[in-house]
Amino acid sequence: MERIAGTPFKTKPAVGFSLDPGLSYMHKDRFGLNVNAGLVYNGNFYRRDSVKYRLHHITQRLELQPFWLVPLGYQQALRIGLGMGRSYQGAGSFDHQEGEFKAYAWAERTSRPYWAPELGYMVKMGGLWDEIGFRFVRHVGRDPLSRTLLSLGPDTSLASTVHDHFAIVLRAHFNPPKSRLPRFTMNDTSYASRMTDTLTTIRVSERRIVLRFWDDSEEDGDVISILLNGEPILVAEELTRKRKKIRADLERGENILLIVAENEGRIPPNTVRVQVSTGAGWKNLLVKTSLQKNQAVRIERLIVPRWGWPAR
Repeated sequence: MERIAGTPFKTKPAVGFSLDPGLSYMHKDRFGLNVNAGLVYNGNFYRRDSVKYRLHHITQRLELQPFWLVPLGYQQALRIGLGMGRSYQGAGSFDHQEGEFKAYAWAERTSRPYWAPELGYMVKMGGLWDEIGFRFVRHVGRDPLSRTLLSLGPDTSLASTVHDHFAIVLRAHFNPPKSRLPRFTMNDTSYASRMTDTLTTIRVSERRIVLRFWDDSEEDGDVISILLNGEPILVAEELTRKRKKIRADLERGENILLIVAENEGRIPPNTVRVQVSTGAGWKNLLVKTSLQKNQAVRIERLIVPRWGWPAR
């Protein structure tokens, strides 16, 4: 605020908001890149004695933001981002008079780069990340983007703005719908009469999990099938040293993953190394089955309410 004559006006930022839809890519819930474009509605508040005057303006912006996620706990993360963008402003002027008070605002058409460091708290609910955070936008150029001449009787001041601002961020990250998984059938049900041992219990938060399996010893012709809640997701697959991958969709609550031996190979028993994605890493399992015994893994899909309190 620059005093031209008399007593200067007082100023402080006014409350505004922005709407910034965009697209983002996140790699393994660790880091990613966000591209967004939006409109920003912000301004300033001016005061002199009993006169109160708010002036708002609209700018457009385009932003590219790399970000990193720091795990804080179960399906919770600290999000650190650095926005790099450019704001765009059109030319225009505005004249206002009320009694002795006069205000004249004007701006030129311009664009200007800015930096926007950001810190947020994120929690994952199913496949959706919710976020609340804070950011500060600082433009690289410091020349005023708009000016306002304020006068009340003999008192005259000139206000200028550069559109820097603090912001509270509320953001939701939506994932595209996942494709349907293939279905399999099994004709031989002799495995149902075998003994079944429960190997372990795994807790996950994802609806869709990934299984990786391979023969980590001698390749001896072991063949397995895998069922999830009684439905086959892999049928008569021969094990090799090469890691193979399948995906499966869980139900809420308890799920039973059953590994069935179709043979015992040249060296009994049928042995397979299995990795199960949990949403926070991988669970490593060594599964040993035979023509007399199956092995099962109990998988509990936990539901994570908003703000990260896990519940079954």
